[in-house]
Amino acid sequence: MANPRIKRLQSDYKKVMARFRYSELIKVRPVGNSPPEKYHVTYHVKGLTKEANGQLKEIETHQVEITFPLVYPKTGPAKNGPNAVIKNTAVPYHPNIDQSRVCWGDHWAAADQLHDVIIRIGQIIAYQSHNIQSPLNGNAARWTAQNEHRLPVDDRDLFPPESIPNIRRSGRATVTILAGSTYTDEGATAKDEIEGSLTSKIKTSGLGFDTDQPGSHTIRYNVKNRSGISAKEVARKVIVEKDAAPDIEDQIVIGPITPVDDESNEPETGDKNIYVWPEGAEDWSGPHSITKVREMLADEKIKVEDFSAFEGSSEGATVADIPGIVEPSTLETASPSQADETAGDDIQILTDRIDGLLKEIAELKESHAREISKLVTEMASLKKTLGKSPEKTTPGPGFAHGFLPFIFSKLRGPELTLYNQETNEQVVITPEALEQGLADRTISMDDDIWHEDAADWMTVTELLKSLSSTAP
Repeated sequence: MANPRIKRLQSDYKKVMARFRYSELIKVRPVGNSPPEKYHVTYHVKGLTKEANGQLKEIETHQVEITFPLVYPKTGPAKNGPNAVIKNTAVPYHPNIDQSRVCWGDHWAAADQLHDVIIRIGQIIAYQSHNIQSPLNGNAARWTAQNEHRLPVDDRDLFPPESIPNIRRSGRATVTILAGSTYTDEGATAKDEIEGSLTSKIKTSGLGFDTDQPGSHTIRYNVKNRSGISAKEVARKVIVEKDAAPDIEDQIVIGPITPVDDESNEPETGDKNIYVWPEGAEDWSGPHSITKVREMLADEKIKVEDFSAFEGSSEGATVADIPGIVEPSTLETASPSQADETAGDDIQILTDRIDGLLKEIAELKESHAREISKLVTEMASLKKTLGKSPEKTTPGPGFAHGFLPFIFSKLRGPELTLYNQETNEQVVITPEALEQGLADRTISMDDDIWHEDAADWMTVTELLKSLSSTAP
């Protein structure tokens, strides 16, 4: 039968995870055993910190570690309740925070709830709550008394919402239509766990765009519940593409294209029987001769992908499809000597690229050699700190091969419990598996690990330091 402490920790876990599942300002992560005896809490609220030059600076992210004494949850002084310390972030400048410890209250009762303490800590950081009568930081208390008119630093409500609405888009996320066509939006639906359907309250923006003009448009859907909590915005992209080539008006007569005499000095060579629709134009341009079309291309007045019409052209024909539009000189076949020269250039380019790759490989090898040398030096330093050399082994891949098993042989058991922050999983591993995980970088030195000697969770870095400091 579970003792009162374990039963209370189990109850805390269920309530905390349910209470903060929709919170954007307070993120809670349990650490360690089940039920957890440690929580890492990240507060995305504005607070103050004092820099080395004495100036106050506003910061928006704070990390707090919460643990529990052995007498928890026995009624008594605040030390009987959750212990809260600042971790990995700047210490907030506040009357009730000293160094890293957070004083969230003066008394703990078994009826108090952990989730309420977590919210109270956030209110302290944001200066929504402060006690200047019995402060931990006297300087911060005096500053607070003189600057009440500037407080709180963050006035947002830190109590998590009981529910959050959800929007679901109807239809595809991206829709493509042709210019000139009609667009009918499929809309979206929304609901809330407590209020039910919120579809009628959805606010839609981005409609009413010009479907005659090619371009990209974004339609956005937003909704709030009665508590004013907003759903995560959902959007749809509508792409309007250029329609097929416009029809040539009936009164325009297209005749045959006369072959071009490139040695002619006349400004217009050949019959004027070609029409072009430049991008962005409102009508056909023409009629033009081939020479004129070439000049327009050279002057960048038109592009080869613009629509064109000429005798025998198909719907959607472009300038590139006009017979004879390419200068004859560009179609000349290269002589054998020219072809050989071109092939030689290509071979030289490939050869240079291969040489470059070989040089990069050599540099990578040199870089890895430097890293290996650095690790060997670090291992030698740690050996010296321990005052004892481990048994020699053949060097191999990994973090100080054979060194971590020696360190962890100081523990009473061969297995360790690891909480991997990347995978959010808790697993039992051997010292050898930990060594390989550090080598493969699948395990971080910041991951939490449990061992019986310490009877507590700590990071891999803290564990190594602890073992080094107690080495004989």
